[in-house]
Amino acid sequence: MSSPSVRKTDPQILGAFVLALLVFLTVGLLVPLTTTTIVDRLNEPKRFIGYAIGAMTLGAFLGRILAGAIVDALGTRRGFFVALTILIGSGVVYLVAPTVQSFLVARFAHGVGEAMVYTCAATVVVARSPADKRSRYLGLLGSAVWGGLSLGPALVDWSSWLNRTEGAGIITIGAGVAGFAVIGRIIPAFSPPGAVTGVSSAEAPRRLRLALPRGAVLPSVTIGFYNLAYAAITGFVILHLREQSLEPKFALTFYGVAVLFGRVLLGGIPDRLGPRPSLAIGLTMMFCALTVIFVAPSLIAVRIALMVFGVGYSMPFPALASVAVDRTSKSERASTIAMLGFVYDAFVFVAGVAYGVLADANRLDWIFYIGLGGIATGLALAMYVSSESQNGPALTGAEGKSQMGRTMETIV
Repeated sequence: MSSPSVRKTDPQILGAFVLALLVFLTVGLLVPLTTTTIVDRLNEPKRFIGYAIGAMTLGAFLGRILAGAIVDALGTRRGFFVALTILIGSGVVYLVAPTVQSFLVARFAHGVGEAMVYTCAATVVVARSPADKRSRYLGLLGSAVWGGLSLGPALVDWSSWLNRTEGAGIITIGAGVAGFAVIGRIIPAFSPPGAVTGVSSAEAPRRLRLALPRGAVLPSVTIGFYNLAYAAITGFVILHLREQSLEPKFALTFYGVAVLFGRVLLGGIPDRLGPRPSLAIGLTMMFCALTVIFVAPSLIAVRIALMVFGVGYSMPFPALASVAVDRTSKSERASTIAMLGFVYDAFVFVAGVAYGVLADANRLDWIFYIGLGGIATGLALAMYVSSESQNGPALTGAEGKSQMGRTMETIV
């Protein structure tokens, strides 16, 4: 089914961008607050930081599945409605019940809500953009996501009012209410099932199946391994800097802004250089930067390393997504896209819980050893899988960019 014509300022696409920015702003707020709330305010063991990461990731995993089912059966507007309702619920829990148990429940609900919003927003973008510009529009959606993830930690560091879960809860509730206003004005009341993919409503329920395309296994596992370092940075860099007697303020802001920069300005590198050079450059940057962060020779060196890590982190996924699409048949493309996200969720969930236990045992060094090992393993797998992909058929031109764009839908 061909995509509808799109004006430069298509209101539905703009609405999807606004919703992503609002929701991921709330996610960004909670990245630094997870550590300060659990360790400083609630005086709970450090392992609960890992549990909070696991709860959020598990919620996101379930949110992807739930959003797909609702959008396929009932349309994007109803998907947004459910997602924003869950998001507001998480904000209420942040606001009224500051205990570690309620915090974990709120993180789980927050994960469900943000994953659902992103899935619905990506669906709108795919439906409203022409095939030859789909990658560009999805890249801009990713920029909205990382814009929110970058702004959130900065606001926590700048504002004492937002340096508590109550403030974050109010912002989360406000974002949900604003989201309802957006969908009420510009998202159609009902999108027929299959509006994006062309599958009829009678066939849509049969599309809910779990498939594991063999060609997507290695790219997905590669994504999982190098994201062991991502879990270390987002969950435990604040504790690490404190142990090194360095100021952790703005650490996650430097990282988030660098990822945003990489996504906006360097997103075309895999298209220009090909997957293998992009993977080698990005993962090598991540490895070198994480080593400097671990050694922590000075605050300036750590901040520079966080930016290098962020730029490097922006490169591997588009390249591996393209490789995964090349290695699977057209009939398996949807399952391939889903698998990339699910394996990422699984690795980050396990890493978050394990890292929390290590932090509780005062072994933050092992968290960074595992992160470095994950990048090294990911690099080795990336070189193998990209070399194998180069021996097979490759997608080029508008088709290749369109396929790469479709693979970006699943990442949160």
